[in-house]
Amino acid sequence: MEHMYLTRGNKKYLIPGMRVRTFGLPAERAADGTVTCPGAGLCKQGCYAKQGHYVCPNVKAKNAERFRLAQSPEFFSTIFGEIQKLKLDLVRIHDSGDFYSRPYLMSWIGIAAACRHTKFLAYSKMVPMIKDVQSLIPENLTIVLSEGGRWDHMIDQAHDKFARVFPSVAALKRAGFTDCHKSDLPALRPEVKKIGLIYHGWKSRYFVTAPKEDA
Repeated sequence: MEHMYLTRGNKKYLIPGMRVRTFGLPAERAADGTVTCPGAGLCKQGCYAKQGHYVCPNVKAKNAERFRLAQSPEFFSTIFGEIQKLKLDLVRIHDSGDFYSRPYLMSWIGIAAACRHTKFLAYSKMVPMIKDVQSLIPENLTIVLSEGGRWDHMIDQAHDKFARVFPSVAALKRAGFTDCHKSDLPALRPEVKKIGLIYHGWKSRYFVTAPKEDA
């Protein structure tokens, strides 16, 4: 089987009729000490990407390998080539990790711009950096600002597309958010601004950034 950096991900990305792949990085910190989630805040308390199958040796090794690729000159050509070869409809960027540097973010912006027939989706806590390059982000790249980080105060809840984690679907709906816990496809719609997710990690480390009455 040919080696690929883009993989199928979990069952959330087994979408009938769509060719979907994911790209992840080591959660929080890479082996060389690089912080891969510089915007992390409260989310560190129960990071889902440091639990479950993410701690399996083969998954950790794959994410480490992808981080090394992301730092190499071959990153753009390799990912662009895989997207073209697989004729992908959607690439989910960072089921673990985040845009840890501006050059890395710009690489993904360039890849998306070169692959106009593919949609890209990422959740990110790098709020100031995302806002700073907003005018450069192509229409086929959707970056959802994610609460639980260092820069929550910079999220404009009246206008920005942002995500909040809830303990239940009922709490999510009471708060008026669109349910994206089983499928990220609604998050791709331009009119959807308030994206609700459900926390599935260790309940003893559960966190939620929603107002207390929604919990």
